[in-house]
Amino acid sequence: YGTFASLKEAKRTRLAVAKKEGLNKGKRTVPEQPTVMTPKLAFFLGALTAEGYFNKYQISIANTNLAYLDKLDECLLDCFGLESSRYGSGKVKNYSIRGVEGTSNKPCYSFHVTSVVLCKWLEELGCLSSIKYGRKSSYHYAIPWSILQADVESQRAFLAGLIEGDGSIRSQRNTITLWSKSRTLLDQYQVLLNAHGIMTTRREDKESASTDTAADFN
Repeated sequence: YGTFASLKEAKRTRLAVAKKEGLNKGKRTVPEQPTVMTPKLAFFLGALTAEGYFNKYQISIANTNLAYLDKLDECLLDCFGLESSRYGSGKVKNYSIRGVEGTSNKPCYSFHVTSVVLCKWLEELGCLSSIKYGRKSSYHYAIPWSILQADVESQRAFLAGLIEGDGSIRSQRNTITLWSKSRTLLDQYQVLLNAHGIMTTRREDKESASTDTAADFN
């Protein structure tokens, strides 16, 4: 297990964050900072890499699967002592995925956490903030250094969070696929799986205008 150095600025920021009005009103906004990587923390980082984004103040993760978000709530509480605010929409939405247009009838849910300290700490762990690249962040995603140096169980938990968010399973072919615009993320994903004895193949979506690439394993 690797240990994390505490943030020097975090201690000075905590009182200011706790007193600032409107940040998760009625909920704890000063996170507890873990000192070691754990499977629950790793799963949370995997979900954040797959389905989330964060800036200086807020973390947001969206998904249509309530069970997935419930698990993230559990990780958030156990790892940081925080609770999320959840929002949902039952409206029909149009989407475009890898050049394929369609309509989704599934309600989409998202959870939000407002904490300056936690956002800064996630950057320290190697997660990519949306501040630098904005909407282009998905092209620059990478597996956090804290996961690449983590223990086996935490790496597996990260992969589970990542695949549940951005992956797909084809039971007929016994194949799990992860799509991403980031070649760096897929390179690291393949290396990580290979380190656990799982071989993968790589392919690009040439049938659409999308720049997505997939890595498959079975």
